[in-house]
Amino acid sequence: MQGSRARRRAARRRTARALVVVPAGLLASLICLGAPTSAATEPGPRPFALVFDGVSEPSLGQGNLRRSGAFSATSPVCSFGVADDRRYVYPFGVLREHTCDDGSGSFTALLDPLVAEHGGVGRWKILGGTGRYAGLRGRGSFAGEFVSGSPSEEETIGFRTTWRGLVAFDAAKPVITDLRIAVRVLRHPTYRLHVSFRTRDDDAGNPVEYRVLPTSGSYALPFAEGTTRTQRVSTTLAIEARRPDLPIVVEIRASDPLGNERRLVRAVPLPR
Repeated sequence: MQGSRARRRAARRRTARALVVVPAGLLASLICLGAPTSAATEPGPRPFALVFDGVSEPSLGQGNLRRSGAFSATSPVCSFGVADDRRYVYPFGVLREHTCDDGSGSFTALLDPLVAEHGGVGRWKILGGTGRYAGLRGRGSFAGEFVSGSPSEEETIGFRTTWRGLVAFDAAKPVITDLRIAVRVLRHPTYRLHVSFRTRDDDAGNPVEYRVLPTSGSYALPFAEGTTRTQRVSTTLAIEARRPDLPIVVEIRASDPLGNERRLVRAVPLPR
């Protein structure tokens, strides 16, 4: 049984690899495909494209299907390789490992939502890798399209996913410093929450996206988000404390253009 399943999987991989045809819109950028350059020569975030031709097969348990197939990609990644789902990420994502044909290594990406690969749009984020791609990070959007099979029978579906975005050999997270939080009573149970902090990327030229996420017990409160190039962020929120007996928990998230993210959490008691 296992041998038969392995043979079917290998046949499907060969079929998917044979289907890899570069879409016209990506032709210009894929012309320059070749051996990746070394991390030391990468100047920073750069445009990136990847095309994945996939099929589905039973594997991940509980009726879930593993998607596998072949991919082609632009530099600094290898030209061709194969990819397989490794595990689902609640509620709608999946971790997929991409292994290069030339032996240079592999990289793992989070795709969400998975269902969009059969037709729709979603997001991808490279979380890490092995070999030459250990320091590779990146993120962007993908567009999926139905290619073949029956829409009502997922095991028969062939599909194509096209990525666009930015990548670089940069795993450094932005820093968050000088965090200051103040809470004042406006009219019980309404408070004014003032949050200020500094944030910057290791590459001073990169913008940093931030989110200020306060909670009261299990309740999410009004939040703030934006992008900064000046390092200093200051925001004031009017919040209603659902649990005045508990502190307000403030989470700060800061991410660079590649998706490297820093989180900082502080609990602030409410004034009586």
